[in-house]
Amino acid sequence: MKTSSITCIGRPVTIYEFGRDNHQAILMIHGNSAHSGFLFPLIHLLEAKYHIITFDLPGHNQSGAWEKDDFTRENLAL
Repeated sequence: MKTSSITCIGRPVTIYEFGRDNHQAILMIHGNSAHSGFLFPLIHLLEAKYHIITFDLPGHNQSGAWEKDDFTRENLAL
């Protein structure tokens, strides 16, 4: 697993990559009130054949805490 981070609305977003870079890519996005760790069992079944990218949505798990007022349509659309 390779971990990196980007900044979104001034806060970190943690990105995880599995598998080999030269394989077909799959982007996996977790649901609300969850985090990418919920996808890891499925990712481990697929990583031998695919390059899998997932991330913790802003305000979830390793992507930092958001305040209640940060959860706006505009912020979530970025």
